[in-house]
Amino acid sequence: MTKPIELPDDYYHTNFCALVDFVALRYQSLLSFDEQAFYRAFKAVSLSAQKLYIRLLTRKGDYFRAEKLNYPELEPYCECAAELAGAGLLAINPERSLELKMALLTKVELLQRSGKSELKTLKRAELEAALLAVEGPETDELAQQLGANDTVYQVLLGQHFNTYKLCFFGNLRQDMSDYVLRDLGLLLYEDYPLSQDQLLFQTRAQIERHLQYYVALDQLDEALDSDAAFMLAAVATLPEIDTNDITLTRRVERCLLAVARQLERIESLNEALELYQRCSRHPSRERQARILLKQGHVEPCLALCGAMIKAPVTEEEEVFARDFAFRTARKHLSKAELSAWSVPKRSGPRTETVLLVPRDCSVERLVAEHLAPEGECFYAENSLFNGVFGLYFWEVIFAPIKGAFFNPFQVAPADFSSANFTLSRAAMIQDRMETLSASTLAACVWQQWQAKQGRANPLVHWPELSEPLLTLALARIPIAHWRAVFMRLLNDIPHHRSGFPDLIHFPDEGAYELVEVKAPGDKLQKNQGRWMHYFSQHKIPHRVLHVKYSDETRSDATV
Repeated sequence: MTKPIELPDDYYHTNFCALVDFVALRYQSLLSFDEQAFYRAFKAVSLSAQKLYIRLLTRKGDYFRAEKLNYPELEPYCECAAELAGAGLLAINPERSLELKMALLTKVELLQRSGKSELKTLKRAELEAALLAVEGPETDELAQQLGANDTVYQVLLGQHFNTYKLCFFGNLRQDMSDYVLRDLGLLLYEDYPLSQDQLLFQTRAQIERHLQYYVALDQLDEALDSDAAFMLAAVATLPEIDTNDITLTRRVERCLLAVARQLERIESLNEALELYQRCSRHPSRERQARILLKQGHVEPCLALCGAMIKAPVTEEEEVFARDFAFRTARKHLSKAELSAWSVPKRSGPRTETVLLVPRDCSVERLVAEHLAPEGECFYAENSLFNGVFGLYFWEVIFAPIKGAFFNPFQVAPADFSSANFTLSRAAMIQDRMETLSASTLAACVWQQWQAKQGRANPLVHWPELSEPLLTLALARIPIAHWRAVFMRLLNDIPHHRSGFPDLIHFPDEGAYELVEVKAPGDKLQKNQGRWMHYFSQHKIPHRVLHVKYSDETRSDATV
């Protein structure tokens, strides 16, 4: 049994210093005067003071009661706190509002210190509201009682650490826990060069826009449950899209789409349409077409569908536009005008029904066991083809493209979810596709499977990519089929990486078959249907297996 990895006692200090040192060195020219002063102040205090500051800074909130802290190695806190206060990193017993004083107390403490035991039946929020309702001299008395004998620390300059985290991670979603996961061996990252020119941010204005985005994001999360005016006010706080900043553009457009969709749901159609028109990513034009038709603007709707068909952003957009335009034209245009619009016939997949006895397991497992007597069957879904693609194109995915990698904790390059991913690596991709053969695929996959085992890759899910599955898949699936799947993935990885059938079956007599399992009441999803249409075009064996239970009264089977 492998001995668990134990982190050193000062792991958090080591990791914090690694992060701020990394940013201070590489982004020195882009950090503001205050951000550089924050770094110098932190580095100037003693080791113990640094540790206390890190402990408080990385906790939730800015205010802490000293008696509630539990860091025995740093006690007594008073000396470290005084040193941090002298450096401007901490405030000791700062002025606090009544709300802040209440926030630092438990409900029991609130009742005891306020002397309002008669309010104990109230919920926490109700109790706070009752205490805030106190007026006159009693207010000052209550504030004094709630903060009596407490030593409170307020962390200062924490906003500057946000800039360091942003420059390091490229976002404010990740935090110091990434270091812990790596150090414990729970996440292994690929080794890629991190040179000075591999920086996500090239100007101070770019950093400011990303910081502004995260401030706006907090407001947007609250605004989505409000009215149109509040949502639009929150949208106004978003930074302007910079077309040269792919990451910021993707983030802002994702917000615009979310707000626009919510506006659409509450029938604020003009406002939703305006936001959709500011986005270039799918499904902005699809939603615009739907709104235009709903408003009775048939001609603009069809014109937009024509633009989507002529220059689609994604395959999904083109499929939608052809179908939606035809249905719209058939309803609103004359027969002569309708001739300009047609929907290509799309053959449905081969579909069968099987009667099975339900058990306390997934419906996919039931079908796999049903097929097993005829040959091995694996649950593969999105893991097999994506995984083999990820292994074969490993060097392409982790190629040192400028701006792709800028910290040691990236599962994927920064542009992985954008169209720029394939464009900036076109020559490498072409070379891999030109050398693709049964022998080169197998050799590369097995080499990477051994060498990279457990390392993070956006397309490789190691637990589902077993040796028996890979052995049969590489032996049975023709290279023409691998090539066809790879080509569609390369066309639009973000959208095409899902929708693969649940199972892959390897009959004893040879070959293979992809099987999509549908429990009673389930329907084929659109992305699944598009993959199956593509399979039909490339003669990739597949079918849909609808399950019916022999005892329809049983409902304990997992779907």
